[in-house]
Amino acid sequence: MTWLVPRYGTFSALTNIGLGGDPAVALSAFGQGSTWFSVLYHGGGTDARSPVPPGYTGVAVLKFAAFQNGTDGLLDAIRNGLPGWVQAVQYDPESWDFTPPVEKGAWLYNPHPGVSHAELFCRKAHELGFPVVLSPSLDLCNNKPNPAYPGAKPQYPVAPGERNYEAYVRHRLASAARWLRPGDVYEFQSQALETDAARYWSVTAAVEAQVRDVSQGVTFLAGIGRTKANWDGATAAQLTAAARGVGPLVAGYWPNVDENATRVRTMIRFLQDLGY
Repeated sequence: MTWLVPRYGTFSALTNIGLGGDPAVALSAFGQGSTWFSVLYHGGGTDARSPVPPGYTGVAVLKFAAFQNGTDGLLDAIRNGLPGWVQAVQYDPESWDFTPPVEKGAWLYNPHPGVSHAELFCRKAHELGFPVVLSPSLDLCNNKPNPAYPGAKPQYPVAPGERNYEAYVRHRLASAARWLRPGDVYEFQSQALETDAARYWSVTAAVEAQVRDVSQGVTFLAGIGRTKANWDGATAAQLTAAARGVGPLVAGYWPNVDENATRVRTMIRFLQDLGY
């Protein structure tokens, strides 16, 4: 199984015995050499050490919330000098300040900037010889004014009565996988759906089909687990049911957990349910 695991956050929490973490379970799940360990780029001060933990093997991923924002986008990191450990790069645009407004609206091609930032990111990464992870957030679909576009119009609006995950499918955000190459990763942030196994399956299946329609040899992952204020109260049984339901569609998961003992224990039980 392929895992995409944030080094500082998910991994550190799941190995923290004081929070109910279990280093043996984490090693069993993430220590098979098929885990992509990530760390978010924070400018020139980003840790010089690889996010792959001691005693583990895997892929060292440098994650970006922007292609270029002047400080901590991919182009900014290239200008500053990428850490020598980087083996892959991730583009994780979300409805937050780290992603510039123009990139929030031009994930796919948009006639105003005339570009797709997913395409620009993939092209530059591939020029450098890096595999790519694309993981656009569901919250790119919203009705917030976007000052980067004429009339400040949102570029992926949510229709009346629609949820952002439905808009994500309708706008075909996953069709950005067309710019991925075999061996790259597309991750669908499906964790918001996890308490309803049927919905988790149906929406993930629709997104997976969009990825397969435009790409070949791409590793498809699903998100599982919610954190902080977004926590949905999911039980380990609910996480397990959701994950097993999409098992035939996915190569693995992006587990999400913060340093909260309840959520850590739930994720450990989930991993144990999967046989780790």
